[in-house]
Amino acid sequence: MLREYIVDPNSYCRNIDSLQRFLSDFGTENGRVIVSLSNRWEREQQDAIKASGIQLTTLERRKCFDRLKYLAKTSVVFAGSIPSELTEWVDRAKFAQERLGIGAIISSAATLGANNKFDYTNFLHFQPPSWHLEKDATSPRKAEDMANTIKNSLRLASVGLFVDPYFDPAKIEYRRPLNSFVTNIVSGRVACKKVFIHTVEDREKGRSKKELRQWMEELVHPELPAGFCIELWIWPSQLIHDRFILTKNVGYQFGHGWQESGNEMHVNISRLTEQARDREFKKFSNSGPRQGDPIVIVGT
Repeated sequence: MLREYIVDPNSYCRNIDSLQRFLSDFGTENGRVIVSLSNRWEREQQDAIKASGIQLTTLERRKCFDRLKYLAKTSVVFAGSIPSELTEWVDRAKFAQERLGIGAIISSAATLGANNKFDYTNFLHFQPPSWHLEKDATSPRKAEDMANTIKNSLRLASVGLFVDPYFDPAKIEYRRPLNSFVTNIVSGRVACKKVFIHTVEDREKGRSKKELRQWMEELVHPELPAGFCIELWIWPSQLIHDRFILTKNVGYQFGHGWQESGNEMHVNISRLTEQARDREFKKFSNSGPRQGDPIVIVGT
């Protein structure tokens, strides 16, 4: 539900139409993120646009640069260290693609060759496979299947927020998906060492804070990778209704929850708009409504 692309700024700086298309094509809300070959992505795009000769009014330039800033914040991921002797963009792109397994490079550079390289100037003919990603997917309610559906997003996560008012660490149908999600997070490119679980108390069903702490310590803690931290926050029940998995890049809503089920029912997983993701991420990053101190466990 999320794909990575390396994008050559020269491929979209040919004219204003290409520039407009680039600004609207990319973004996590469209399921497309950009792999940056340096930690100066936003400035490099600005410089490329300024040097392109594209005539922009003051208002157009401001909107363009605001969109670049937004993309840099939500939809750009760093490729990591690239050998300093690779100074040409083409060589750096090839290296990153091979090392990281990036699906496609968007460029018109002839020296890139034909292997998973796509010319942005002629997408009627040169278009990457699965370019158009649906925002909804269905998955069997099995831990591995649900984790695989959002695998790319988890592996790019620097932090994860798991929201479910019914989360019950005493039940294997909740612990097994949590383990699968965490496995994908820790195997990713980003050194993510922490996730948050947001839920509510239900004392009538054995989910008081005391019991939640007990099951987190006795059942979840032994399964955590060494050094990996989970904070469980308890919220007022009236403030949590839906089930989400949220990162700083992308968010998903799980229609029937992210716990396993033994029946044949599938779960609908919807990629949130950026506005919805940002709203929910900010909501659940605010400790104000939290009831008491969090329950914290760290793998050993």
